[in-house]
Formats: sequence, structure tokens, C-alpha cells
Amino acid sequence: MAAPAPRTWLRQLAKAVVHTLRSTDDPGSITLRPLSRLATTESNADGWFVDIGRIRGVRSGMLQIWFDRWAGTRRRVLSFCYRGSHAEAVRRIATAGSSTFGRSILKSGKVLPVESDVVEMPRILKRHEFSRPVFEAYSNHDCYYGVYLPPRAPRLTKRQKSAVARRIADFMRDLASSVTATSSGRGAGTAYPAVENRSLVVRHLRRERSARLARLAKLRDGFTCRTCGLNFEHRFGQRWRGIAEAHHKEPLRVHARAIKVTLDDLVTVCPSCHTMLHQMSGGRGDVARLRTIIDGVRRAR
Repeated sequence: MAAPAPRTWLRQLAKAVVHTLRSTDDPGSITLRPLSRLATTESNADGWFVDIGRIRGVRSGMLQIWFDRWAGTRRRVLSFCYRGSHAEAVRRIATAGSSTFGRSILKSGKVLPVESDVVEMPRILKRHEFSRPVFEAYSNHDCYYGVYLPPRAPRLTKRQKSAVARRIADFMRDLASSVTATSSGRGAGTAYPAVENRSLVVRHLRRERSARLARLAKLRDGFTCRTCGLNFEHRFGQRWRGIAEAHHKEPLRVHARAIKVTLDDLVTVCPSCHTMLHQMSGGRGDVARLRTIIDGVRRAR
């Protein structure tokens, strides 16, 4: 069976990514384009790109999939990225070294003098730079942040296409949440509050918590404990990346009804500090008090 034309294949993959994002309970901070409006646009590097959607509350923050020779390879390369003008916010995410995005490659490009909206990559990608996040900043204040996959022909099995779509969707969801949390517009602590503390019956009565807000808090803090400073990936290696917990500065148990919780109400801690915090008074000052205790113990050694 013949492979579909590259342009058709790219649009099919874009639809799969949108379906994947819509099928999750928590699509993140993304406004997706309708399937009928997913169109391929020619790039200036012998290929095409598709706009998947826009980051909510972030002006000119597009999420895109590309299939072209922008990376300087002989064959077209599939890539997916954020494209927009929030360079400083995205640079902070790219350089944070978080377990979500890992160590990013930083590049600075220039705008071609003939056409003010055409940019040029400073150099082609090296083999070890594929499959890693790449941050590209250009002199017109635009930036790109995404991943270039190794060159291959557009012939994916149904299972392979589903896996690639999930990888793209996960990257876009996490990046959109991170940009929303760190951008200077609708920043962390004010964007998209979630209702928590509703009573649910799941074998026993428990408190409902927002998984999205917890993920945003950990992304904001780089998965580093804000009391003892422990980052599992930095201390023990990549195998332990992402081990961190989101702690409510004020316990939900003190509220009798559902409440709105924002990022300002959450702090990232390691499991040990989380256990200690829950054995304290339950006030907003517990995090600072525990940090003081830990600092005192360290100085006494």
C-alpha cells in the first residue's frame, strides 16, 4: 500500500494529535482548532506546517507541527513546537532543567534583511540534537521551542502514528501549562482557578483535588522541594525524574465547602517534607517554619 502524500500525511497526524488532546480529561491550557480548520501551509524550507491551536491567554502563542527541511537535513524532518513572542517566559522554561523537558538546546537566529518575517537557523542540527527540546530565539523577538525527530519517511503504522501523536500531545499540553504559569500576562496564581474540596464517594469519602493545578505547581518549581531543596533527578539521576508532590499551604480539611484554589495556594515539596508538613499546625506558615527547622539542622552539623 502506497504511503500518503507528505502533505496529506501531515494533516492526518495533526488530526490525531487534536483527537488525543481532546480525549484526555485534562487537555490543559490549549484552545484547539476545529478539525475542519486544520490546514497545511507551505513553509520556506520545502515543506509544510499545521497550526494545532493556541495557548489560552497568551497572545500569539501558537502550537504547530512541521514537516520540512528546516533542520538542514537532506530529508524532511517532523517537528512540533511552540511559536510565539513570549521568548523570555519560554527561555525560563527551556533553561530550568526540569524533568518534564530535560536539558534544552539553545540557539540564536537572525531575521533575513530582505524579508522582515523570514528567519534563518544559525546552523543545522547535529545528530545528538534530534529528539531533544530546542529553543530558538530570533532577532525579531519571535521564538520557537520544540523537538525535531530524526529524519524518516512519512510511513508510520497505525500504532506508530498513535505513539507519535501522544508524544506531541504530551509535549504541547505540558508546555502550554508551563507558559501559562510563567508568562507575565495571566501569570501563576491567577490563571484558571480550579474548584477543589468537593466530596466524592469512592469507597470512602475523600477530598477532590485538581491534578492540573498540581502539575502546574511542580512545573513552576522545577520539581524541586521548596523546603529542603531536594530534586530527585539532580541528586539520584534521570531514572528518578519527576518525583515531587504538590502541597496545599492551607489544608483542605479546614474548609467545610468547595473552594477555589490557585497556583499561589500550592507549593512543591519532596515526599519526606510533605509528611512532616502534615504533622504540623496546618497553617500557611508551615512551609517557612519547616524550612527554618531544616536550615537550623544543617547549620548545626
